[in-house]
This record gives sequence, C-alpha cells and structure tokens, in this order.
Amino acid sequence: MRIKKIWLLTLVLIIGVTFAGCSLDENSDSTETKRVEEQQNIYIDSQPLPTFDWSLERHIFIELYKARNNAVVTYSYVRNWQGEVIFSCESIGFPMPANTQLTNSEKSLNDKYRDGTNTILPQPEPNGLFTSPTNVGTYVFCVNSDGSISPSYFEDSVEAHLSPLNKSQNGLSIDGSLKINIKE
Repeated sequence: MRIKKIWLLTLVLIIGVTFAGCSLDENSDSTETKRVEEQQNIYIDSQPLPTFDWSLERHIFIELYKARNNAVVTYSYVRNWQGEVIFSCESIGFPMPANTQLTNSEKSLNDKYRDGTNTILPQPEPNGLFTSPTNVGTYVFCVNSDGSISPSYFEDSVEAHLSPLNKSQNGLSIDGSLKINIKE
C-alpha cells in the first residue's frame, strides 16, 4: 500500500512539474511577444510609415499591365547554364508561367460548415488570369513566318526583351518597342 502511495505521489509530482514547465514556456512566450509588440509600437510612433499621393513603382507597373494587354513585339531567349542562347524567337507578349489558369482552382467551404475562420483565396490578376507563386515551366508565344503564333514550352528560365539582343555583344541593340511614360 505504501509503495502505491509513493508511485502515486511521484506520478502527481511528474505531472505537476510538466504542467508547470509548460506554463513557464507559455508565460515566457507571451512576455516576449508583448515586449516585441511594445517595441514595434515605439517604432510606429517615432518613425511612422510614410504616405504618398502617388507611387512611381505602382504607376510603372500599371502601365506595364496596360501595355501587356496589347500585342507587344518581344524577343524571347532561353540560355543554357553557361549563359549561351540555346533558343530564341520573335514573340508576342511576355513569357507566361505554365501554371497560369483561367479559373481559380481553389474553392472556399461555406463557413457554416467550418469553425468560423476565414478562408483566403487567390484573386485574379488584372488580366483576368490566376497565377501561382511557384512555377516550373514557361510558355513563349513565338511569331511564325506567316504571322501566326505558336506556343513553345520551356522548363528553363526564359528572358524576354523589347528589342533583339546584339549577338556580338550579347546586349540589347536598339530601343524597345514598348515605351512607358513616367509622370509625377
């Protein structure tokens, strides 16, 4: 009987110490989180984020989206690991990730069947397509001699320029066909 009491007391002590350790971890985590939040609030008060009436980067990106919606002539290149061009073509538009989709492949569950948490789903890009943050393959839309378009698929990196590369210097040879006006 005495041995049972000793085992029971030992078990209670082990459980107690285990839970005490957990609560200490939780307390130290919450204390650390609180201090980080306090520090961030100091930064927000003393060094507030700037606000702007206009953004150059946003303007350029919007203009790029508008230009991409037109049939812009581009020159696409695929290089090997040594940097040598192994494929090139005159193309229309910019290379497109192969996993771009016309529809959203994800579906939200009705919240009445869930625990009430929000589901975050991707939104389409301004061009109406859904792009993935990861990609392996790329499509290039090469212009054929008769003016028609043929897609080419690559799993290597593809670069596209608005003017052809100068073969002797491996640099751009002329001004690009797409011009983005910058205004303030």
